[in-house]
Amino acid sequence: MRALFIYNPVSGQGNVTRELEQCVGRLIARGWDADLVPTQRRLEATEIARRATAVPYGLVVAVGGDGTVSEVANGLAGSDVVMGVIPTGTTNVWALQMGIPSLPPWHPRKVVNRVLADLEEMGWSRPANVPSWLSDAFGSLLTSEVRAVDMGAVDGRYFLLWCGVGYDARVAERVLPEDTRRLGVLAYLAPAFSVAIDYVAPRMLVELDDRQLEGDVLMVLAANAPLYGGVLHLAPLARLDDGLLDVSVYRGEGVGTTVRHLTAALAGRVGSEGLLEMAQVTRLSVASLPSQAVHADAEVCATTPVDISVVPRGLRVLVPREANPDLFVERPLGAVTALE
Repeated sequence: MRALFIYNPVSGQGNVTRELEQCVGRLIARGWDADLVPTQRRLEATEIARRATAVPYGLVVAVGGDGTVSEVANGLAGSDVVMGVIPTGTTNVWALQMGIPSLPPWHPRKVVNRVLADLEEMGWSRPANVPSWLSDAFGSLLTSEVRAVDMGAVDGRYFLLWCGVGYDARVAERVLPEDTRRLGVLAYLAPAFSVAIDYVAPRMLVELDDRQLEGDVLMVLAANAPLYGGVLHLAPLARLDDGLLDVSVYRGEGVGTTVRHLTAALAGRVGSEGLLEMAQVTRLSVASLPSQAVHADAEVCATTPVDISVVPRGLRVLVPREANPDLFVERPLGAVTALE
């Protein structure tokens, strides 16, 4: 088996090159042919992953945060190459959803790892007895199962988790990359409320498979998975391989209804009762006045009008055996050992 590790050397946990080299060494000892490639710029992981489908590699592992995972997934979409994930970012929503071992950004082990990485760049030597949480995720990778999962498509880009139009895309525009590396999902809290203060819902026309919705709409979410932002269960019926997107249309006008939706979500509800409409669809289109930002997995990628659709079983991924079975409707394709 030939495996490629694509890693972001500046992800939230600092430089993990040494730990990754040890992990790759473990694979080589098992008889694998494994390569390790760093990224140096945005979207480079997509290019590397796309080239990997022609080599061919049997497994491509995204090592980084959700941005790296999304880029690698975009490069592998539609191929038979399996994607694995080792989370080294600060938020790691895909890892949280799948049950891949990861730690919150404020966990002491991650803080220590970031400090040690900074010291290494200054010429210090890292103590040999400091445990690496990275090995936990790598161990999980080697015992995972292969599953085929759906993807969403919007404006020529694929997403694994969510696509949002309107309010939350505006929030994503306000969040600084350095804040997400330092704070993870907490970096979105202040912008979420600051945007809510002056955000006025646009007039939207939302066309679903079998109906249209029109009016003042704060936000439209198209979900491929239940967990939003790593903390909110906004699409409880979403399954990763059911061939459907779970759409939520949040109606409202301004700060009052926006805050109602926010507080309802933080309280564990999907949204404010009476102002939310939900549907399961294969495609939708959204038009608005004025035009609104659109994000795919928290990366702003387009503006309205926009078409969004599901790509059934568009990606093969490694999922831990301990993952919540309710995330899927189909059986696994096999164990990772079958790739060897």
